[in-house]
Formats: sequence, structure tokens, C-alpha cells
Amino acid sequence: MNTVNTTQGSRDSRHTKDLYSWIHLANLPGIGPRRFLDLLSLFGSPAMVLSLPEGVLRDAPGIGAGLARVIAHGRPKVDAEREVALMEKAGVTLITYDDPFYPGLLREIHDPPPYLYVAGNPSCLAGQLIAIVGTRKVTPYGRAVAKTLARDLAGNGFTIVSGLAIGVDTWAHVGALEGGGATLAVLGCGVDVIYPNENRGLAAKVLEHGCLASEFPMGTKPGPGNFPERNRIVSGMSLGTIVVEAGPKSGALITAKHALEQNREVFAVPGSVLGSNSKGCHDLIKSGARLVESWEDVVSEIPALATGGLDRRRNTSDNDDAPLILGKSSLNLSYVETAVYNALKGRVSHSGEVVRSVLETEPEIKPGEVLAALSKLCMTGVLVEYPGRFFGVSPTYGGRRSVSSVRDIPNTKEHQETKTPDNRRISGEG
Repeated sequence: MNTVNTTQGSRDSRHTKDLYSWIHLANLPGIGPRRFLDLLSLFGSPAMVLSLPEGVLRDAPGIGAGLARVIAHGRPKVDAEREVALMEKAGVTLITYDDPFYPGLLREIHDPPPYLYVAGNPSCLAGQLIAIVGTRKVTPYGRAVAKTLARDLAGNGFTIVSGLAIGVDTWAHVGALEGGGATLAVLGCGVDVIYPNENRGLAAKVLEHGCLASEFPMGTKPGPGNFPERNRIVSGMSLGTIVVEAGPKSGALITAKHALEQNREVFAVPGSVLGSNSKGCHDLIKSGARLVESWEDVVSEIPALATGGLDRRRNTSDNDDAPLILGKSSLNLSYVETAVYNALKGRVSHSGEVVRSVLETEPEIKPGEVLAALSKLCMTGVLVEYPGRFFGVSPTYGGRRSVSSVRDIPNTKEHQETKTPDNRRISGEG
């Protein structure tokens, strides 16, 4: 897992160089999220991309002379060494696209961020995520609805995603905390910059029971262009998005639009017809969004959860230490399939990495056999293929247990507090 974590001291140079390559490549001019993913699909890792001569890059499909020159000689907008040092100081974790904690649904959108900066416990990224968004000019009715929905959903095992803004976002986070569940705030600034300032105290509570996440570099100040980008992540990582009070021009409607484009469920809470505060919600309902009166309305419209897919917190701890596979008989796998399965335990890897890993432990297996096994295991549902030829174990066959047992994640409040920067540091002061 690509993490920087103050509780573990310095990592080996190989790990640090890996972090540098992710940050360096992602911040080169002209390398947006989509192009980054294309390069990852072609070459398997940022380090491999950066190691190739300009001529090799130029001849690769879809790159050309201009981009090859940028990759080989360009100067990134963010200095990777300085960025890693800032992360270490603040106790921030970098969750890369190939990390098992990177939200699986977020991988499926057109332009997933190459990585997320995470302050707090990144394991909440692996939960069942539901977004609650809405107006900043929330009414008492909107506050009550946002808080109640978040409390009930969190109490039933969902992780509540919102943006830490004043208004509906605030009450969504508060409700999740009151429900005893986890909550995740996706920011339109760096995770070390709390915005708005009025929610510094709430941010500290979110860190105790979840995490702050952002695609923006450390120290990034909030800007108007950041929030639409942030909104695509809020909806992209979530099973569905609930809009609570939104006027006709509310930014929450941008999040709903992203959700629709990402083929996610959109829910809307009806409000008064005597004012404009719920006009956006009513328009969404007229356009086909699901009307929501209670948390059960949300679950009933998401088939995987309505049929028992909800991985409730009280049911996840008993088998955390269970072995994922005891041999090929456990899943009736062939010798080659077992080797592939074991190579993917607890991680998401590119097909090239899987081949290398299998051949290191089982040199008599041929690369073609590994690739054939990957395809078959995906067809049978044992593995999941993500965009860019990345593969991971399906939660049905131990993927979720493998995620929850990955090393380096704080399992106690003491560890979380050690990792979590204090409120002064997280706001960029001192």
C-alpha cells in the first residue's frame, strides 16, 4: 500500500521512490486523470513510464512526440520530495489507484484521480458509501432531514460521504457521528487546509471516526474550479447520492449530474413548494430521481444492498484473521488459478504485476497461463477487473477481508490519534 505514515518511521527507499513516481507523473503538464490512467494501462506503473526513453514513449500508441517529451523532460507542478515530506509531517496517507483501499466504485468513473490524500483512517474508504449533499443555505427542515438520514444510514452500516461545507454537508457529517458510524469528507482543497474555517471542530471529529480525503496537493487553497472536480469524487465513490434541499442553481445539482453520468443512483428529498430551496430536488424527482422519505427508501433502491449486500460493521470482525484460501480445494481452483488468486490477496495489481508475481513463486507456470487464469477467474466472479487491466479479489471471495487485514491501518483509537494531525496543524497553521 502506498502510504506515508508517521507511526511507522521512514520507509525503505524503494517505497519512497514509488511514491515519488506517482506524484511526479500525475503533476506533469498535460497529464490529467484520464491520460494518467491510459499510461498506467499501457505500462503498468508510473515508475515504468518515467523510466522509458523518449523514443520508446513516442512510439507507444496514443502518446506521440509532444507527450513523450513532457514525460521525459517536463517539470512537474508539484515537487514530489517536498510533497512526501509535507505528508510525513502531517501524518497523511497516499491511497493510489492500485491500492486495495482505493474505492472500487471510483475506479469505474471516466476520470478517476490517480490517488487520494487521506488524513485519518483510510479503511473507511472501503465501506459501503452513500453521499448526502445539498444547499449551504439550509433550513431547519433540511438540517433535520440531513441529520436523520445520515444518522439512520450510519447506524445501519453505511459510511456517509459529504464535503464538509456549511449547510447540508455539515448536518450529514453530524448525523453520521451521532449514528455511531463512519463519515468521510471529500475536500476541494488540500487535506491540511480546513475549509470553511467554521467547521474546524467538525473536521477534528470526522478524523476521529473516519477521514478527510482530497485529490489536491498539500497546501492547496479552495478555489471555485476545485469544487466541481471534488463533486465527481463524492458521487463517484458512492453507491448513491442523496440531495437534501437544493435550489435551481445549487452546486449539489452538479454532484447529482455527475452521479447520473457515472450510472449511480440519485435520490432527492421533497420539500416545500412555497419557496425555491427545494426547487432543484423537485426537478430531480420529475426527471426520475428516487424520492426519499427515510433511509429504507435508499436501501430498497440499491439492489445489492437490499438483498443483503450491506456489510454491516457488527458482522465484519469475526473473520478478519481467517485465511483467504487454504488450497485449491477451498474454491475448486486449478494449480495456476490458485497461484493467481494468492498473488492478488490483499491488493489490486496490474496484469503485468500479477504475471511477475506468479512467476517469481511458480517459475514453471507460463505467462500465457497466468493471463488465461485471470480471464477465467473474472468470468467466474472470483476476481474483479478494473479499468486499465487492474485486478483484485472479489469481496464475495475474500476481497473485503483482505482489505480489512492489510497492514499499516490503525486498528485502535490510540493509533488513529497518533496518525491524525491536531486541529491546528490540519488547518495549515504552525
